[in-house]
Amino acid sequence: MSIRFRRPFVVLAALLCLVTAGSFIFPLSGSAQTRDAQTQSAAETFTIVEQSSWVGPAGTFTVSFTAASAAPDTTFSLNVHSPVSTRDQLLQTARGNQLGGVLFSTPQRNRSELDPGSTGRLTVAVPLRGAYPAPANGLVLFEAGVYPVAIRATGPNGENRGRLVTHLVRLGATPSSAPTLAVGAVVRLEAPVAIALDGSPYVDDSAAKTAARRIAVVGAYPTVRLTTLPSPQTLQLLASRTNADDPLAPLRVPIPGHQLLGSAFAPIPTGSWVAANMVPGFSAQLAGGAATTAALLGSAPDGRIAFLDPSVTPDALGVLRGNGVESVFVPSDRLDPLNDRSNDATLTQRFDVRTGSGDLLKAIASDSQIAATLTSTANPVLAGHIALAQLAMLHLEQQGPARGIAIVVPDNSDPAALNAFLAGLADSSGAASGAPGAPMISPVTASDLFLATDAALGTTNGRRTTLVRTFESDQPNSLGRYPDQLLAANQLLNGVRSMIPDSPELVDPIAATIFSSGSATLNGDEQGGMLAHASTQASLITSQIVVPAEQVVTFTSSSGLIPLTIENRLTVRARVRIVFNSPKLDFPDGTVIEQELEPATTTRIDVAVTTKASGAFPLDVTIRSVDNAIPIATTRFTVRSTSVSGLGLVISLGAGLFLLLWWIRHFRTSRRPENLMPATAEFPENTPTG
Repeated sequence: MSIRFRRPFVVLAALLCLVTAGSFIFPLSGSAQTRDAQTQSAAETFTIVEQSSWVGPAGTFTVSFTAASAAPDTTFSLNVHSPVSTRDQLLQTARGNQLGGVLFSTPQRNRSELDPGSTGRLTVAVPLRGAYPAPANGLVLFEAGVYPVAIRATGPNGENRGRLVTHLVRLGATPSSAPTLAVGAVVRLEAPVAIALDGSPYVDDSAAKTAARRIAVVGAYPTVRLTTLPSPQTLQLLASRTNADDPLAPLRVPIPGHQLLGSAFAPIPTGSWVAANMVPGFSAQLAGGAATTAALLGSAPDGRIAFLDPSVTPDALGVLRGNGVESVFVPSDRLDPLNDRSNDATLTQRFDVRTGSGDLLKAIASDSQIAATLTSTANPVLAGHIALAQLAMLHLEQQGPARGIAIVVPDNSDPAALNAFLAGLADSSGAASGAPGAPMISPVTASDLFLATDAALGTTNGRRTTLVRTFESDQPNSLGRYPDQLLAANQLLNGVRSMIPDSPELVDPIAATIFSSGSATLNGDEQGGMLAHASTQASLITSQIVVPAEQVVTFTSSSGLIPLTIENRLTVRARVRIVFNSPKLDFPDGTVIEQELEPATTTRIDVAVTTKASGAFPLDVTIRSVDNAIPIATTRFTVRSTSVSGLGLVISLGAGLFLLLWWIRHFRTSRRPENLMPATAEFPENTPTG
């Protein structure tokens, strides 16, 4: 059936569009209240199960759908409408508006005719041809384009019971020299983090299953050139779950056509971190994310390309550049308009963006409309196909020899939508329709997208240079007490790491918890709770280094050895820093020593000391981390010395000699008067004295 024969129905179709509403699922209302009641009570909901992504000029468009609530007397038909001329019109038709004239209609068919095998899937097939005569039960389409397709449910009295609108994308004839649109699909793989009662991060079962399904979808398309952008936090939490299946297995298989990008460990608000002078912490997030991804997937991620989420400010972009980022994807809805034009003719061209310090980075737009389409959950397979139809319209609207667009698939898109989208990228020639056509798109990796796309040109100081565009970012938010809390937790972590440097299996989970605490999805209390949990885990490790309680040591000489015992209750080797402090003792070997402690062993260290005097003196012993950042354990010795020092001995001998001389002199003086008087001499009584 030709287009010419169907043009009289344009007005009727336009009137029909005025009474429709909704997004991808549209129950129709009648012209009277009675019909409205009938329609609302019997309205059918369709769900697309599968359809042709692209159809060659001589291919067959096939669509399968379910209509679970359809009454037994419901019949179905399919209308192909006039092609859309703009992407805005495409989105209108997806909502059931501006469908245009009807080019072709199938007869009304009941469920048994569309599903003879009773599979629950109703299937309609429409063969195409690029010239007359029209194929049986099909139509002639002369030009490549995007054609709205309306599936209608009708009751026995002709009442409308429901409608769904999808799109037929007809390709051009082959061979063709027309350039294709380079499409860099970047699949984000991230699950929302939750916080347990003890403060630890985790992914709940539902989110984990969805993330695993998305990973499996990516692994199912090894021939499609695409890019994955996994969240290291999600990878780590999925890997830590105890189940029989390995959800990360599809990502561990080396796929030459897939590129792996790096990111911060957790989805942190980058601009807020930079504004809060947390640049070292941000750099640590990037390094920790790269290390985690490499350890879990067996290959290092590419950190030269980044996706600018709304939190990235120009200053934060400068920090990214300082960490090795050379190129970025910018959401198209964050780009400032050029000359107030709503239709950006440079959308599919490369441009530059400027950092806060004035440096330039290469940039390509990430289409925000397509990304939003892929988040639809009501009819996810349909969402995937509408996204493909938008790519077709970009190809038709954005003409040029070397054009490209990034599609950053949101982390909250349904796996079914992702699967439909990637299936369309895998069959860009429409071979699955039975007869291929000239592809409109060419899937490429993120790196290749920058090579395949021409730069838009602007004028700077009278010279033609790459166009510099500005982008809008969210205003940085205050992080409250979090920076100080993070600093304290990292200090504790670094201390533990220096204590057990060869045991990442004990340290890495603590680091992951600290990294996870920066997630933008957590509030201040949750962040503090997660850091408190990390500190508790670190303290459990340091508490396994034990020293005895206060002890008393007695010396009988001026020097000796103090027996210090340190018990390492860990099952791994540990290194500690031992600090001695006493005002009355000298330490010939120094006041600080480092000691290696074997696992599950008590180590004795004989500490040489010299006393400065006799008596009882305190000796404080502190066990610290090797980096001296944190105390681990303390004990005190009381040192009793009964020895006499050299100076004391001299003084004592001098005093004794002095006493001896004094005694001798006193003895001799007292003996002399006695020798001058007779032993029997007596004084007469009453003798006058004067």
